[in-house]
Amino acid sequence: MTPQETAEGIPDSRKWESRRLELDEEQQQQRDEEDARCEELRNWMSWKLAHEMIKSELIGLYDEVDKLVKILPKEPITPLQLKITNDLLGKAKNLLSEDTAIDQVEIFVREAGMPEYRDVIVVLRQIRQGLERFEVKNRFIFSSKFDDQLEEYNL
Repeated sequence: MTPQETAEGIPDSRKWESRRLELDEEQQQQRDEEDARCEELRNWMSWKLAHEMIKSELIGLYDEVDKLVKILPKEPITPLQLKITNDLLGKAKNLLSEDTAIDQVEIFVREAGMPEYRDVIVVLRQIRQGLERFEVKNRFIFSSKFDDQLEEYNL
């Protein structure tokens, strides 16, 4: 055995190269895991932002329709209210696609006649309940731990 060989019979330079490659692989694996976690956090962040936007729109629309349904329950909604309601319903169905109760709610079709306020308030209540279920199912993204991780990953 030459002085440059270790007790195992592997030259020192090969041993160091092998160890360096191992460390490179470990570092790459760690970077890949961090990238995957960042992507997951970004997805959750977009869900949370979408939830907050829908909830904000829902509160305003619900308040207005709730006032009108008390005095004009059988009156049809206006074309503008129909557009706003259907837009909100579309966003909610997209975010809450795994919620079977929301999946059953249909977009209002203008050709079928304008829906009445009492029908619209029922749909808005279903969206509100769907958002509540979303919050329960995704507790983590509404927690301070989520905010801490966003900060940790500079997101």
